[in-house]
Amino acid sequence: MPGRDKYIQDHKLSDVILFGYSMGGYVALYYAANFPDADISHIVTYGTKFNWSENAVNRELPMLDPDHLKEKFPSIADSLQAKHGERWKPLLRSTAHMMQNLEKLDGLTREDLHDIDVPVTFILGDQDRMVSSEETHLTASWLHHAQVKTLTHSKHELERSNLRELAEIIDQAVN
Repeated sequence: MPGRDKYIQDHKLSDVILFGYSMGGYVALYYAANFPDADISHIVTYGTKFNWSENAVNRELPMLDPDHLKEKFPSIADSLQAKHGERWKPLLRSTAHMMQNLEKLDGLTREDLHDIDVPVTFILGDQDRMVSSEETHLTASWLHHAQVKTLTHSKHELERSNLRELAEIIDQAVN
C-alpha cells in the first residue's frame, strides 16, 4: 500500500472530502489527478492560485523569505511563528522551493484537471488580491464537475475570511 493512502487506510476512511487552503488546494487537486483510485468524494479549495508563471512566482517569492517577512511584515512573521513554531522558516523555504519548481515537478496541467472526476468547489474571497477570479473560473472550466463560489468580505488569508459563510458554502457543496 503506497504511503500516500496510509492515513486513509489506517483510519478506514471512505468518501473522503479534501479541503485545501491556498497551496493546499493545489495539492489536493494534484493528488486527485495523479491518484484517481483514491477514495475521494469531493474537493473544496479556498484561495488556490493556479497561475504559476515565472512572473507570478517572482512576485510571491519575497513573501516566502523569512528574513524579508521579519523586516517588512513582522506581524505576519509573528503570526506564522505562533501557528507553526520554529518550523515556520523551513515551511516558507520549502513552499518557495516548490513554487519555483512546479514546472519541473510536472505541476497540474489542463489535461490533469480534465481527468479529475469528482466534484470540486472552488471558493474565492471577494477581496483576494493573490488569486484572480479569472484564473479560478478558467481552471474550473477544465473540470467535469466544478463550481466557483465567492466568499464575501474575505481576503486571501484564511484568518481574514468570513468563516461562517465559508462553513455554509462547504456544507452546501458536500451535502
